[in-house]
Formats: sequence, C-alpha cells, structure tokens
Amino acid sequence: SRVRAIVPGRTWNSLQYSLDPNNRVVPGDPTGFTHTLNAQGVFKQQWTSLFFASGNSNPLMGKGGCAQDKLASGDPATVAGLPCPGFLLAVCQTYAGISATGDATEADRALLADASGATAIDRLKVPTLLVQGQSDTLFNLNDAVATYTSLRRRGVPVTMIWNSGGHGGYSSAPGECEVYDGADRGDTKSLDDCYLTLRTLAFFDQALRGRPDPSPGFTFFRDWVAYGGSGANDEQYGSAPSFPATAATTFTLSGANALVTKGATAGTASFVNPPGGLPAAYSETSNSTGPGSSPRVPLPPTEQPGQSASFTSAPFTKAFESVGVPRATLRLAHAGPGDLVLFGKVLDVAPDGSTTLIKRLIAPVRVPAAAVGEPVVFNLAGFAHRFDAGHSVRLTLAATDATSYNRKAPDVITVTTGAGSTFALPGVLAKGAAAPRTSSRPVTAPPPAPRLPSTGGSALLGMVAVALLGLGLQGRRTPS
Repeated sequence: SRVRAIVPGRTWNSLQYSLDPNNRVVPGDPTGFTHTLNAQGVFKQQWTSLFFASGNSNPLMGKGGCAQDKLASGDPATVAGLPCPGFLLAVCQTYAGISATGDATEADRALLADASGATAIDRLKVPTLLVQGQSDTLFNLNDAVATYTSLRRRGVPVTMIWNSGGHGGYSSAPGECEVYDGADRGDTKSLDDCYLTLRTLAFFDQALRGRPDPSPGFTFFRDWVAYGGSGANDEQYGSAPSFPATAATTFTLSGANALVTKGATAGTASFVNPPGGLPAAYSETSNSTGPGSSPRVPLPPTEQPGQSASFTSAPFTKAFESVGVPRATLRLAHAGPGDLVLFGKVLDVAPDGSTTLIKRLIAPVRVPAAAVGEPVVFNLAGFAHRFDAGHSVRLTLAATDATSYNRKAPDVITVTTGAGSTFALPGVLAKGAAAPRTSSRPVTAPPPAPRLPSTGGSALLGMVAVALLGLGLQGRRTPS
C-alpha cells in the first residue's frame, strides 16, 4: 500500500452523524458509537444551511463552480441539475427534503455514507493519529471517538489528540499550532517548535522510519492549566495510555431536579416542545460564535422557560477533572405522536448560580416511536473540563435548540427519576469531593407541571394541550 500512515484532523467519522446527529446508543451496538445504526437524527440545520448557501453562491458570484461544466456536458441529466449550481443535484435534493421534513430517506443516508470514513473503516489498517478540536460543534469529539473505538477494536494502531480549537472560529492555543485553523496566534516559534506539529512528526517517524515515539495513546488539552509561553505547548496537555482516560462517576437523577450518588428519590420532571418548535433554546450561532469568527455573535446560551428539565449535583468540595464522553440512561415518555426528540447538555454551575454550557456543546437525541417506553441510553458530547471546588455539574434536557430542526408538533416530555435513570460523568469522584444530595420532592408528590413564561405561559400550555387533544381526536376519527 502506498498509504502507510494517516493523520486526519477536524474531520468526521459519519457525515450522517455530523449533519443529522442522533446520540442514542442503539441496543446491541458493540462500541456505543456506531451512529449509523440510527436511521433518523436531528437535522443540524444551521451548519448545513451555511455550507449549502456558500457552495451554491460561489458560482453566482463568479468564484467558479460546476455550473459551466454542467452546461457543457451535453448530458440531459447533468444539465437538469443546473438549478443546483454548486453541488450535484442529489445533494440539493437531499438538502431540500430534509429541510422540509426533518427526516432522511434511505437515498439520503446512502449519499452521506458515500462520503463517510465509517463506510470504509473496516478496510483501514495503517497507523492512525486522530486530531480533533474540543470546541468543534460541526465535527465534535464523538466523531473522533467513533473512529478511534472502531480501529482499536480491530487492533489497528491508533492514537488520539483532543486539541483546543475547532470549526466555528476556535483557533488552537499558543504553542499548539494546529495546521487546520489558518489563524495567526502571534507565535514567534516555527511550526516544528509547536506541540501538534512535533506530535505529527514523531508519529510519522515511528510509522514510516521505525523510530521510537514515546507519545501516550491519548492526550487532551487542559484549558485550566497555564502555558508558560515558550516552547511546544505540552504542559497544557494531560495524557492517558488509551481512551477512555478514566472510569466514570455515576449519578442518579433524583426527585425533580437533583443528581445524587446515593439516596435517590423517585419522581418526575416534565417539559414542553412548543408548537412549531419555536421559540427555541440557544446554544450558539453556528460558525459565528468563536473568537475568530467573522461576523461574530457571542451571545450567551439560554433556555426557554418550560422547555427543559435540569438536574444538578451538590457542589464539589474538591476540583473535579472530567475527560471523556458522558452518558445518560433515562426513562422517558411523551404525550405527542411519533418520535421523541431532546437535546442533552452538560453545564458547570458556579457558587453564585451562574452557568457555563461546556464548549457550547449539545447532544441531539431522537428516540424512535417504537422504542419510547424502553430505557434510553445516549452519549453527551465529549469534553475535557475541570469543575472547580464549590461548583456543581448539571445535566439539562431541552426540547429545542436554535441550531437544529426542532419537532413541529407540540409535545410534553416526561423524565422518570430514581433507580434506573443515571448520568455517568467521566472522572473518579474523590472521597468527600461531593456530598450526596436528595430531592426536595417526595416520591408521592404529583408530577411537576412544566414551567412556562410568566407572560403568555398559560396560553402556551393551553395551545400544547389543545393541539395534542386535536391530534388524538384526529387519530380516532371515523367516517360519518
């Protein structure tokens, strides 16, 4: 083989997962990251629309493209694709269809699979170094983990780096020198004095020349560690022999709003999906939120009242470093028809109550109607983060997000807490690091009503109830 080693960076495992993600772990999945086992996902509308608009506008602005080639081909089928100037006609058809319905067809999935590494990964046998950015909301860390896990199960030599940058205007840190971000970070050193460059050279030296490379199997950028400002930035990197780096601490969802390590109380928490999927929670403006974005829209993440349920731990008494992919196992139900959709996210809660959505990452989950009622296991987006002493971890489940194609039908989603509903956070809880917390809501209490805006909240709940009732009556209608 002419290709003897590869270093993919900022890339995807499955384009279906990247653009139509579903973080649900399908029962029987041997890796927990075989994303293509999910037939449907939650369309990543902002990112995809941005690429689609850019690709189709380039030919119209005189920047080249395939429109001229289509006309010159003389092939009727090719000429018929002229209304889609920047792409193959099949790409435009897929985009139009999923933008209208939120559902991918079998042909759509085949098109995405044809451009995905996951499709050919069983043929990949050469040493691989994966470099993926922690702030990337287009191709998140789970994409790299999916590739890493698949290769490692087959015995293919693979190492992985989680660096600090990523798509969306997030450049690498000083001393890292990620070659993909194209940003001038003011580094005075040459590229071969930078961490990522040196790691890449050492990897190729080992794979191609047989030279020893003592680099760990998994390294990760730690933004909570200071950089001295000289030389390759290896001091901000933690390491482990392989991924995952550590075991996880398992919390149980308790009562209506708590995460506890023992003494969980059974209860429920409910939240609504509004008619039309609007207004929606806000996590980011895709490609316009990072410090290097132009234009930049650095608005803080927000939740819509009544559209989410949150579960918070007691404050950590010691700093807690979490590196990996969190996982939740939940018992869910919903009142509406069809699939159940939610967005999972992990937040850092400060002592003053302020919150930080870690790296602005969200994890869309779509549970097929046939699987609703069964325990739902899903991955959150991976990260490397330190919760300082006095801070808490929060798991939030939201019905909507402004970046995505939200469900249009009104719905009420209910989470049953207590035994069997868990949240596994990577990292080992030191003895006494967080006191167990019990729910303030007794097990016999009625389910909490969704919290709604003080202005118009009752009207919104009424609209949801009436719409759900109408759907139910429509389903039972008989000919007159």
